[in-house]
Amino acid sequence: MAGTYTVTYSATTANGTPGTLTRTVIVSSIPNFGPNVLIFDPTMTNIQSQITAIYAEQKYNQFGPQRTAMMFKPGVYPDLDLPLGYYTQVIGLGSRPMTPPSPATSIRMVF
Repeated sequence: MAGTYTVTYSATTANGTPGTLTRTVIVSSIPNFGPNVLIFDPTMTNIQSQITAIYAEQKYNQFGPQRTAMMFKPGVYPDLDLPLGYYTQVIGLGSRPMTPPSPATSIRMVF
């Protein structure tokens, strides 16, 4: 759950010395996994254009350094075309990882 939390860790060393460490942790509602990870939601309007841009970059990138992961929250993504280039992952975030994002989604793997 999003919010600010205080976390305290307590431990005892091998020689019996006790110690504690307290930190403040800020949790956002949408985690930031970096610029190469995109998290899609069915309510978003520009999903296809982002996927097309990723494919254009990865299509012939067999030996390049770029890696991309696309994560899909549960829901229906109608008329979505998912062409996959090199080093592109598609991940469903539903309760069952092997369930595709929706029956209306087409996935093309191009090598």
